[in-house]
Amino acid sequence: MANKVTEAQLKKLISLINQLEPERDYSDSYWKFYFPINSKEWEKLSITLYDSNYYFGFASSKFSFCYPGEKDRIDWEDQIFKKIIEHVPKIIAKIQKNMESYYRSLIKELPVKYRWGVMPRKALLLNIDDMYRPELELGAKNTKELVRWIEKNGREKGELSEPMTLELYLKYCKIAYNANAKKLHVKGTESGFELYKRLADNRHEGLLDIDPKSPKAFKKWFHGKHMGGHPWEIYRGGNTTHINLGITTLERYLVKDPKDDKFIIYLQGLSTSRLVETANIALAFIRNKMPFQFMGAEDVRLKLLALDNIGIIPSWYSLHRGNQNFIDGLNVNDCIHYEDLTGSERKKIFPYITWLPQKVNLPPLPITKKCTKKI
Repeated sequence: MANKVTEAQLKKLISLINQLEPERDYSDSYWKFYFPINSKEWEKLSITLYDSNYYFGFASSKFSFCYPGEKDRIDWEDQIFKKIIEHVPKIIAKIQKNMESYYRSLIKELPVKYRWGVMPRKALLLNIDDMYRPELELGAKNTKELVRWIEKNGREKGELSEPMTLELYLKYCKIAYNANAKKLHVKGTESGFELYKRLADNRHEGLLDIDPKSPKAFKKWFHGKHMGGHPWEIYRGGNTTHINLGITTLERYLVKDPKDDKFIIYLQGLSTSRLVETANIALAFIRNKMPFQFMGAEDVRLKLLALDNIGIIPSWYSLHRGNQNFIDGLNVNDCIHYEDLTGSERKKIFPYITWLPQKVNLPPLPITKKCTKKI
């Protein structure tokens, strides 16, 4: 190939791309292409059309550009750019010639470390010895008690029977901290206020400054203006590893403009790494007969019983929030990279993996005069 990609070549490529039907996400149209960049590595090229600009980018983020909006910033001599100009037209030609043949060859040739898949958590635990098992840390008795409670009460809203005040909230907080007292080094003499100050995120938006005994003061604060603080983050952590003890109202589930607030205290801990801490808090509330809503309770139950699924995500992507790429019905709560496993581990778990369809862009459906066959 020539040493430099020309603008004419890029325009021709865009014309070819538009012969395939894009996927659409509201105002965006996008195409995906997969091809090898060397003897061992593949790349996924994404091309997004938005506001008359084409955004080219690799999943690994090694290369990206925008045309024509930022064409002055394009490195026309980049070797990756040359590979795009070389490979993508060939892929489009294969798709147009024989869609089935192209799809079959892609599935066969694309390394599995770049595929999406799901497998039962239990199969992973049975075959790989050092995987974390939260139910063992929680203990058989506690696990059984919590699972039974979730099966019976997990969908309840947990409406409070007494007026909501800061004092009541801090009472819940104290019990939540004492539920993991050893890990948090909780002293028996510390009040809920002191524990919150020491262990919570502390961007409380003025919550700790109101009259602790006044329902009116709490209601005024609750409906006041807040600037993005984290008053409910009672166990500090990252954006997926913290634990919330939050407050909402029953009316927020039913109407937009509540007239009579009926408050609900909810517990939420999304991370498997903090599942045991979250479970201990829930058990403490249950044993103290304190109403609460357990957000994500069913996911907790499935993880404790190893009845959910593990997602396998392409090595291009981070594991962080990886489960959000899977639809709810697949019950994926945690993810792994296939290539992080040893050869023997891969061999053991491979039979349990269901690989998801590989998305490819295809030509538009033909317009026919008569379509009578129903699905």
